[in-house]
Amino acid sequence: MIRKILMFSVAVVVMICGYSYGANEGGSGEGMKSLGVIISKEQEEVLEKSRAYLDIPENYSLVSVREGLQNKEKVFIYRYGKAGAAMLGGEHYSVVLSQGGQRILGVTFMDEQFEKGQALPSRERTQEIAKAFLEKTSPGLFEKLNNQWIEPHDEVIQVARKPVTVTGMKFKCYAPSTQDYTWVIVGPNEKVITFETGIIWNQGRVTEKWLHDLWLEKN
Repeated sequence: MIRKILMFSVAVVVMICGYSYGANEGGSGEGMKSLGVIISKEQEEVLEKSRAYLDIPENYSLVSVREGLQNKEKVFIYRYGKAGAAMLGGEHYSVVLSQGGQRILGVTFMDEQFEKGQALPSRERTQEIAKAFLEKTSPGLFEKLNNQWIEPHDEVIQVARKPVTVTGMKFKCYAPSTQDYTWVIVGPNEKVITFETGIIWNQGRVTEKWLHDLWLEKN
């Protein structure tokens, strides 16, 4: 009985402090759980390699880390939620990184501050912002791309149980050398809200949709 009480007390302390050791989804089992999220040493190191190229909002915190495959390449997917909210379909900042940490494969920032109805950057300005972003995060990629079009693009999220349409100007490109697509979406305040690269399309998208909640709900 005393042993059970001691074990229960330790568990309560762990829950209150928010620290624990264990395996995360698909993880190695080595790592520390901070604010309810278990992140392995490898996942933390990969994230640190890319942090200088990311613009993680200050009012968002890490809510999940998982492993997966993107075009058969092993990746880590990090999701941040506003005020720690982890609900699919809501506001989030998510990033897909190659497990070696050499490449950022995708980033998205779905937040009500980008709600439809605000002024969007011009096509010329959108291309300038996209080029600067790609030169910073993926040196050499911009020169390989053929721009197909630059048009407004909408996504719908839920905020306070109400639908909110997030909008931006989408700079969509095709890379002939790798036969895949890259796009950058620039929001109303000239902030990059979505970037995806290496997207394979064959009568529909083939590449996994780690940044898209409707897809995550089924996978």
